[in-house]
Amino acid sequence: RAGEWRAALSFLSSVPTPRLATYHTVLEGLLGNGRPDESLSLLLELLSRSKTSNRHNPVKPTSQTFNIVITTLLKSRQHKKAVEVLSLALTDSPTPLSTVTYNTVITACARAKDVTSALATFRHLTLHPHLSPDV
Repeated sequence: RAGEWRAALSFLSSVPTPRLATYHTVLEGLLGNGRPDESLSLLLELLSRSKTSNRHNPVKPTSQTFNIVITTLLKSRQHKKAVEVLSLALTDSPTPLSTVTYNTVITACARAKDVTSALATFRHLTLHPHLSPDV
C-alpha cells in the first residue's frame, strides 16, 4: 500500500536471509510508490549479498529483479540510471537478461529522446547470442 514502503524496507532489513521473492515484493512496492533511489539501493544491496551467497543463502538477482528496478527508473524518467543498471547487470551479475530488460531500457531512452543510448542498447541486444529483438 501507498506509504508503507519504509516499513517494507525495515522488515526486509530485519530478515537474516531474505528470499528473492521477498526482495521482489519490496521492489514492486517501491515501484508502486515511485521510489527509484530506494529501488536502486536495494538492488545494489542484493548484488552485494549475492557475491557472498552460498547454499544456505542462495539469493541472486534474476532478470525479473533488474526489470523491476529498470521499470521503476523508467516511470520516474531516469533513463540514464536505467542504462547504468543494464550495464551493472551485464558486468556484475551472472544472470542472463531477457529481451524485456533491453526493451525497457530502449523505451526509457526513447521517451527521453536519447536516440544514441537507445540505439547503443539495441545494438548490444542484437549482439547477444541468445536474444533477438522483438520489435
